[in-house]
Amino acid sequence: MAMTKTEIFNRALNVLGAKNVTSDAQDIKEANILNTLYDGAIAEISQWYPWEFRHAYARLTPESEQDVSSITYSGTTATVTLSSHGYETGYFIEIAGANESEYNGKWEITKLSANTFEYTMDDEPSSNASGDITARHVPPSFFSYVYSLPADFLYLIGVGEYKEKYVIHKTFLYADESEELIVEYVDTTAVDSNAGFLFTELLSLKLAAESAPAITGDRRLRQNILGELLEKFRDHAFILSTQDKPKLNVIENEKEFSWMKR
Repeated sequence: MAMTKTEIFNRALNVLGAKNVTSDAQDIKEANILNTLYDGAIAEISQWYPWEFRHAYARLTPESEQDVSSITYSGTTATVTLSSHGYETGYFIEIAGANESEYNGKWEITKLSANTFEYTMDDEPSSNASGDITARHVPPSFFSYVYSLPADFLYLIGVGEYKEKYVIHKTFLYADESEELIVEYVDTTAVDSNAGFLFTELLSLKLAAESAPAITGDRRLRQNILGELLEKFRDHAFILSTQDKPKLNVIENEKEFSWMKR
């Protein structure tokens, strides 16, 4: 049976020789310190191995075009009005359909509000934009389509039967095809009864190591506990090696993007 959060905290405190807590929400120094470290420790242990209990699946579709209400200009600065556009500063947006060619193209934008953003054109147009104008969020380079990753995404395991090249960058997946994708990933859900003893034991030791300087004042203790943690993980590696491990589908020299945390 997996340990509760309070039991994980007390396992960590026992390693440190510190007093136990009655609840993980108890308002005392030890619980407060462990709570600040808890999510980060889970994220790190989660990346050591694709633990089955943390697997999740999602269907993704590429971000689509949106109809622009208007584009005005001041010099080479274009100001776009698009209700609830959802774009952020630094996004690359492709503008198409303007009769005045100066407005069209792929531009890095600055968000002004929930309904407006601006970008700098190469040349000054002679009038405000006209035509059936659309805006679409696109990758900064190399790829054609942007897929938004799930809100609970931590890192990628694989992308179904998709055989083309792709890259994970921050909260997006970039690809050249506009088909629906099924992604398998490790999520950020809370550790629950499905976590298993090994995961929660490793988590306890990680918490003990990272909290040691603040709780005990002994910085050397941190290194000692980290050594114990890694040894325990290696001792159990043979168990993990007998399980089927998901294969990562990443393009050459882009692996770092596919393991990037949100």
